[in-house]
Amino acid sequence: MVSPERDIQGAASLDDEVLGCPVTPVREALEATYETDAHLYPAVLYVDGEPEAQQPRLKKAGLGAFSAVGDVSVTAVFIDVDNEGHNPWASTKEATSTLETLIDAHGDGVLAHAAVYATRAGWRAVFAVAPPIPAARYRATLGHPGDKKIQPSGLLGWFGAALAADLQKQDIDPSCNQWTRCFRAPRVMRDGVPTDNFTDFDGLDAGPLDVSEWLDIAGPERRTVAPAEVDLERPSTEPLSVRQWAMRDLDNALKRRWPSSGNGPGKLPALATAIRKHMSWYGPRQRNSQTFDAVALLVELLFAAHKGPSDAQDVAETVFRALAPGTEAACRTGVSGTEEDVALDELWSMVERRVGVEVAKAEEKAAEAAEAAEAVMAAVNEDSEDGTPSDPLAPIVVHGAGYYILNATNPEAPNYYPYSKNSNLIPYLLLKGCGDECSNGSGGGPLELWLKYESGKFRPMADLVIDYGRQVTEVIVAHGTTRPRLNEAGFSLQLPGVSAIDVEARYDPEIHAWLKYLAGDDVDGLLDWLATVTQLDWPSCAVYLQGDTGVGKGLFAACVSSIFGDTFCSFREAVSRFNDGLMKSPIVFLDEGVPDIPELKDVTAAFRSLVGETTHRLEPKGQGLLTLRGATRVIIAANNGLALPVFGQHTAEDIAAVTSRIRWFGCDPRAADFLKRLGGKAVTNTWVGKTGAPGYFAQHVQWIRESRNVTPGTRYLVEGIPRHYHEMLAMSADRLVVLYAIGACILRGGKMIKFAGMSVEEGKDDNGEQEFRVGVNIGLLRKNWRDLTNDARSPTQKTISAALRALLGVQQKRKVGRRVYMVPARYLKMAADQMGLNGGEIERRVEVLAGGGKVGTLKNA
Repeated sequence: MVSPERDIQGAASLDDEVLGCPVTPVREALEATYETDAHLYPAVLYVDGEPEAQQPRLKKAGLGAFSAVGDVSVTAVFIDVDNEGHNPWASTKEATSTLETLIDAHGDGVLAHAAVYATRAGWRAVFAVAPPIPAARYRATLGHPGDKKIQPSGLLGWFGAALAADLQKQDIDPSCNQWTRCFRAPRVMRDGVPTDNFTDFDGLDAGPLDVSEWLDIAGPERRTVAPAEVDLERPSTEPLSVRQWAMRDLDNALKRRWPSSGNGPGKLPALATAIRKHMSWYGPRQRNSQTFDAVALLVELLFAAHKGPSDAQDVAETVFRALAPGTEAACRTGVSGTEEDVALDELWSMVERRVGVEVAKAEEKAAEAAEAAEAVMAAVNEDSEDGTPSDPLAPIVVHGAGYYILNATNPEAPNYYPYSKNSNLIPYLLLKGCGDECSNGSGGGPLELWLKYESGKFRPMADLVIDYGRQVTEVIVAHGTTRPRLNEAGFSLQLPGVSAIDVEARYDPEIHAWLKYLAGDDVDGLLDWLATVTQLDWPSCAVYLQGDTGVGKGLFAACVSSIFGDTFCSFREAVSRFNDGLMKSPIVFLDEGVPDIPELKDVTAAFRSLVGETTHRLEPKGQGLLTLRGATRVIIAANNGLALPVFGQHTAEDIAAVTSRIRWFGCDPRAADFLKRLGGKAVTNTWVGKTGAPGYFAQHVQWIRESRNVTPGTRYLVEGIPRHYHEMLAMSADRLVVLYAIGACILRGGKMIKFAGMSVEEGKDDNGEQEFRVGVNIGLLRKNWRDLTNDARSPTQKTISAALRALLGVQQKRKVGRRVYMVPARYLKMAADQMGLNGGEIERRVEVLAGGGKVGTLKNA
């Protein structure tokens, strides 16, 4: 039996006589005949590695609480396959014939470990699994069978791919990845009639299906928080008045997070509208899930409004009274088939538990903050990480025309005040920083300051500076450090910059799928960049995301910034005179082109410095110059390749240097549909989280860091690779003209190719792909220049030679005593597209010439 103290919210009895039901082996449960409409439930509570003899019906709400009791795992996987349009079988014979054919074809493959039985409008495959799948990882392990907008993943993806040819008019139900689902047993009484289903359970004799592979892909479990013990009194169901609701100021947030859904008669109201009008906000068979989500959202929003544990009763009362009228309306109108009293009891249980979870989070956060402050104060006098002796941090540090004032309640961030501030303000700030132990300024406290005379008056600022102050000539803001350091020998003060916020690793299949779309054909490059994004002691290449509106380019910048607990720094601010935004975030975001910045004289130099340097000069307004130590991470987003027009005319060496600095990604347009299908901002807001509290993206990146080994480049942690984008940077005017002449020669064909001394060879590019190169004798090209371009003024041979040598991949050879430049044919296509030639025809003719064929003259070339 499950002991009474384990009867917690989120666990419901399956039997009124006992607290739970026994565990039944999957084959025995499937083969049994039931006198009622029976359902099977595959989640099991394990205590000390053994399943409890009596099992509660577990729900999502109870998962966190049961973590203190044992482990909740799923021991059998049910995969629902529905006929097209959910149409029932025409006859038992049709179902039997279809499934027998399926088992004959796949009984030694995907169905080797499966029990199979028919349902009214489809069939199910049931696998006993080993090891059991933790409930918290079940959704990621099962994955998605895939459709036009979501790629297949996990066990469902494997199952669907293996049966793809045989599922032409059937669909796998993706909701099988919900661990709380029940599934109807094969042999039950329905409408007083026993079901007559096809069944074949022999596959279970082969033993359980090994799901280790998908468990590994699923990544670590989500961290759950057990609810705190909160003494709450259940309020009445009296609705909140219009004034009481308006005072909460939640309408705008709710409209963004829970808008209305659908159109026409079946349209559901927005949650804020439903609360004001006392309406149901969910449809039939949605009460449990939608009520749980509504409670979680309202509690989250109310606690975000600076609510603490002492406000728990107020939050609980607000949420219950806001949702109770809609719950009663759903029961009265038949939207919910649950009795009204039962529905209200369950609503209050959800509110109690969710408030308890938020209180637990708040208490945990407060304890962590207090522990961190204590650790920092204790470490102030310790040596630095590299063993360099560090002087005690002075309460007052004088730098230039201002003071840094230490606050003992937040010793990691001394506050800056210029001399222009009222000098009487400083003692008051110091007094506040001393804490309760020195409330009268008579010495003692964490800072050990004597701020007042015996008469009770504050001592002058000059005396305080003499007694407690230190003079420095340099202030350094160091990314990646967590505490301030004073080096009196070097007359410098080091302040903590930005560090990645500590999060637990957690694999998120939806974020991972989106990143694959965003990266296009260079997934490894983007994952490597993310795996090293927090290593701020070493530069890394800039990320250039080129894609359509809606794919999530700005979302990516926001998500990466959330790893450091703050928003990004704009490119404008990073390269302008007052650039102290770099102190708050190492992420620099350039969105759709370089803005007009009058004081910026050299965009190229500014960009190179941001990407390649680990030391930067900072100039905050009204403050002296600072030094920033730590690399920045630059993200560029645009719908074309022109967001960073900084590279004028470059040599091949210059282009190679640019290539290493910029990693270009062509975003898959399907990313936009994927984000919409997930739910848009209502979902992606949870990826970003809140300032100081990163969301799921930061946890996923931590998982990438722990699971991915990245080999650093020669100069950058992650370096760019040659792409079409980089080659386009080389397309200066003189190079376009030369490539135009070569392309025109190929289109003219016939004797003109011979007169220009042209030839074509087949080879490999830097990535090992097939590539054609066109050999050009520049002397003969120049000789026929007028015929090719209709321009009597041909460039010099030196100019033509320099233009070709500047292109990456161009080789020089000697043929029949003449120097020939071997030009990759892709450059000819690129130039043709810009100069009005037929690039596709040039590609075709080059391939014909490479095979030894001949091409005729193309009229109107």
